[in-house]
Amino acid sequence: MVHLRVLALADDTTGALEAGARFGGCGVRCEVRLYPFCGTAPLLSSTHALVLDTQSRHCTADEAKVRVKGALLSAGGDAPGALVFKKTDSTLRGNIAEELGAMLSLLPDRPVVYAPAYPEMGRSVREGRLYIHGRPVEESEFGADALNPVRCGNLRTLLAGVGVGTRLIRKVQELEDALGSADAGTILVCDGAASGDLEQTARTIARSERAVIAAGTAAFGGAWARALPMEREEPPELPRALRGLIVSGSRHPMTASQIRAAEALRIPVCCEASMAITGIGRRGWAVLAPRPGSQGAAEEIAVRLASEARKVFDAAALEAVAVFGGDTAYALLRMLDCARVVACREILPGVPASLLQNSRPMVLVTKAGGFGGPEIIREILAKLGD
Repeated sequence: MVHLRVLALADDTTGALEAGARFGGCGVRCEVRLYPFCGTAPLLSSTHALVLDTQSRHCTADEAKVRVKGALLSAGGDAPGALVFKKTDSTLRGNIAEELGAMLSLLPDRPVVYAPAYPEMGRSVREGRLYIHGRPVEESEFGADALNPVRCGNLRTLLAGVGVGTRLIRKVQELEDALGSADAGTILVCDGAASGDLEQTARTIARSERAVIAAGTAAFGGAWARALPMEREEPPELPRALRGLIVSGSRHPMTASQIRAAEALRIPVCCEASMAITGIGRRGWAVLAPRPGSQGAAEEIAVRLASEARKVFDAAALEAVAVFGGDTAYALLRMLDCARVVACREILPGVPASLLQNSRPMVLVTKAGGFGGPEIIREILAKLGD
């Protein structure tokens, strides 16, 4: 048995799968496990990396801290030599300050190196502030998010609730100096506007003799994993998939435009399982989405959608499922009683592909609601059928 070498925590399912695909894509064998973790396979397994989805984005701050501490302890991430990564939302949603504080309470001798940029998705950090395609995040559509509206894009203000010092890192040389001089528990907030900035930050951590908590987007997680001195192997092969279901529960405006583009491709868009089954029989693929004007909390809509999707799984011989939105992905995987997923690689930026470990192997593609352009469904189907 190979003992766990990397532990990553994420606060939602799409984020966990995205981080896992970044690890898997650079040759680090990785599994993703869903909350609650009790009753699943042992957390120490033959993987080189484990990503735990704590499902804590919509929790109260106190519950988020409890879940993060529990995940860290259950997987041995509090050990002195553990390599630990905290995946955070690229638009600063969720209990970021509280969760980093919870990790520091168990690893008090380490600083946090926090790189929240995601240049491939237009997320940049300048002078400690997050911008989305050049606009302050609080002035973007994420400032009006239905569940977690982002009110502040100033990282140092956001992290003030941790109760520890923060320090702004503008250049990699400053990070090298800070790793040698920063007090334990300090959060080093790193600017970044290009993928190369994340790579430099990751390499600086890897060269340092000081143990840290690495934190940031999945893009930074991938750069960090590539810089680590670890065993590598070829990522698992993805089987070709020509028949599948797209399940979309995201309310993001970009997702709505992606669904409209699918309709233009004559992919049936359905709100009931029976219609989706018929559509798959005719076209090979169908989209399952909430009925227009559906009311209810996001979690309730996700569960209803997952229930319909389960009927499609039982009736149609699917080769793949694509899910848009973290709440929907979690609800569907729980409905399928699939608590562990093998991470493979990204097939498009921000679009990870994994393998479901249930009754039969199946490709799972996921993405956050706001990721990708209008033609993302056509691009995903082309990748899966290639």
